[in-house]
Amino acid sequence: MKFYLKYINPFAALIVFGLCFWLFIGNYFFNFGSVPYADQHTPYQKGVNIFMYDSLPLYFLAKGIFCSLMLFLFGKFLEYWLENKK
Repeated sequence: MKFYLKYINPFAALIVFGLCFWLFIGNYFFNFGSVPYADQHTPYQKGVNIFMYDSLPLYFLAKGIFCSLMLFLFGKFLEYWLENKK
């Protein structure tokens, strides 16, 4: 349990944050559309503000920050609680 709380839990929190952050910036900078036309531009190429072009990626950023922070903080709390329980 100590190994998980010390190494795996922070890494899992980092993966959750990284995945949700990628969902936030991925569609903004890269074209993941189903139609591969040359005239299709990303919101970055169109000059659209990253916070204004769509609300769903912003939801994933907020969810990623919250979930990864709670996972990390709960792991640190549990690690502290298990150490003081002895």
